[in-house]
Amino acid sequence: MATLADLARSHTDLDEAEVAHLQDLVSIWGLLADLSFADLVLWLPDRGGSGFWAAGQMRPTTAPTAYVDDVIGTFVPVGRRPLLDQALEQGRLVR
Repeated sequence: MATLADLARSHTDLDEAEVAHLQDLVSIWGLLADLSFADLVLWLPDRGGSGFWAAGQMRPTTAPTAYVDDVIGTFVPVGRRPLLDQALEQGRLVR
């Protein structure tokens, strides 16, 4: 399975400091997923702007998962998940 760093280097324009920051963030996701009773997926925008790559995933141990299969390494083209498109475009959380 590809790591967050592998996916970021292969598919994004993130620099090493940005990747390190994301790795620190993902390292505490277990607690966050459990407290929010939710699956967490880190989607990184493709360097070409054609979509998003799933680079991190955490399932809660306190609730059922929404994703039966691992999504890390999955590519989602622009338009397939409109909320991802909106979040990137607006630079904020969207619901």
